[in-house]
Amino acid sequence: MRDRFNVEGVLISPDHYINGDRVSSEQTFETRCPFDWDNLLGHMSRGSSQTADLAVTAATNAFPAWAALTPHERSTHLHKLADTIEEHTADIA
Repeated sequence: MRDRFNVEGVLISPDHYINGDRVSSEQTFETRCPFDWDNLLGHMSRGSSQTADLAVTAATNAFPAWAALTPHERSTHLHKLADTIEEHTADIA
Protein backbone atom coordinates (compact mmCIF):
# COMPACT_ATOMS: atom_id res chain seq x y z
CA MET A 1 0.00 0.00 0.00
CA ARG A 2 1.32 3.41 -0.96
CA ASP A 3 1.29 6.41 1.34
CA ARG A 4 -1.82 8.54 1.27
CA PHE A 5 -1.57 12.11 0.08
CA ASN A 6 -3.34 15.21 1.32
CA VAL A 7 -5.81 16.99 -0.94
CA GLU A 8 -7.33 20.02 0.75
CA GLY A 9 -7.18 18.33 4.16
CA VAL A 10 -8.50 14.96 2.99
CA LEU A 11 -6.12 12.00 2.97
CA ILE A 12 -6.48 10.11 -0.31
CA SER A 13 -5.25 6.59 -0.98
CA PRO A 14 -3.73 6.23 -4.43
CA ASP A 15 -4.47 2.49 -4.45
CA HIS A 16 -7.39 0.52 -5.81
CA TYR A 17 -9.97 -0.76 -3.31
CA ILE A 18 -10.85 -4.33 -4.23
CA ASN A 19 -12.68 -6.84 -2.05
CA GLY A 20 -12.02 -4.81 1.09
CA ASP A 21 -8.28 -4.47 0.46
CA ARG A 22 -6.05 -1.75 -0.94
CA VAL A 23 -4.24 -2.96 -4.05
CA SER A 24 -1.36 -0.92 -5.42
CA SER A 25 0.09 -1.06 -8.90
CA GLU A 26 3.69 -0.74 -9.98
CA GLN A 27 2.65 1.77 -12.62
CA THR A 28 1.03 5.09 -11.69
CA PHE A 29 -0.38 8.16 -13.36
CA GLU A 30 -0.38 11.80 -12.28
CA THR A 31 -3.46 13.40 -10.81
CA ARG A 32 -3.55 17.17 -11.13
CA CYS A 33 -5.82 19.88 -9.80
CA PRO A 34 -8.41 20.63 -12.52
CA PHE A 35 -8.41 24.39 -11.89
CA ASP A 36 -4.64 24.72 -11.29
CA TRP A 37 -2.98 22.23 -13.61
CA ASP A 38 0.46 23.08 -12.23
CA ASN A 39 -0.62 21.64 -8.86
CA LEU A 40 0.30 17.94 -8.82
CA LEU A 41 -2.00 16.23 -6.31
CA GLY A 42 -0.33 12.83 -6.40
CA HIS A 43 0.34 9.64 -8.32
CA MET A 44 -2.54 7.15 -8.54
CA SER A 45 -2.17 3.41 -9.11
CA ARG A 46 -2.68 2.57 -12.77
CA GLY A 47 -4.91 -0.44 -13.27
CA SER A 48 -3.90 -3.39 -15.38
CA SER A 49 -5.65 -6.45 -16.76
CA GLN A 50 -4.68 -8.25 -13.53
CA THR A 51 -6.23 -5.49 -11.42
CA ALA A 52 -9.38 -5.66 -13.53
CA ASP A 53 -9.50 -9.44 -13.13
CA LEU A 54 -9.25 -9.07 -9.34
CA ALA A 55 -12.10 -6.54 -9.33
CA VAL A 56 -14.32 -8.63 -11.61
CA THR A 57 -13.69 -11.75 -9.51
CA ALA A 58 -14.54 -9.86 -6.31
CA ALA A 59 -17.75 -8.48 -7.85
CA THR A 60 -18.72 -11.89 -9.23
CA ASN A 61 -18.16 -13.52 -5.84
CA ALA A 62 -20.14 -10.82 -4.03
CA PHE A 63 -23.11 -10.88 -6.40
CA PRO A 64 -24.92 -14.00 -5.08
CA ALA A 65 -25.12 -12.56 -1.55
CA TRP A 66 -26.34 -9.21 -2.93
CA ALA A 67 -28.90 -10.90 -5.18
CA ALA A 68 -30.19 -12.95 -2.23
CA LEU A 69 -31.12 -9.79 -0.31
CA THR A 70 -34.71 -8.64 -0.36
CA PRO A 71 -35.47 -5.28 -2.00
CA HIS A 72 -35.92 -3.80 1.47
CA GLU A 73 -32.51 -5.08 2.60
CA ARG A 74 -30.85 -3.69 -0.53
CA SER A 75 -32.55 -0.34 -0.07
CA THR A 76 -31.23 -0.17 3.49
CA HIS A 77 -27.67 -0.53 2.20
CA LEU A 78 -28.23 1.95 -0.63
CA HIS A 79 -29.80 4.53 1.70
CA LYS A 80 -26.83 4.17 4.07
CA LEU A 81 -24.48 4.78 1.14
CA ALA A 82 -26.51 7.82 0.05
CA ASP A 83 -26.49 9.20 3.61
CA THR A 84 -22.71 8.76 3.83
CA ILE A 85 -22.22 10.57 0.52
CA GLU A 86 -24.52 13.37 1.67
CA GLU A 87 -22.63 13.71 4.97
CA HIS A 88 -19.36 14.09 3.10
CA THR A 89 -20.52 16.27 0.20
CA ALA A 90 -18.12 19.06 1.12
CA ASP A 91 -15.18 16.63 1.19
CA ILE A 92 -16.19 15.08 -2.12
CA ALA A 93 -16.69 18.46 -3.78
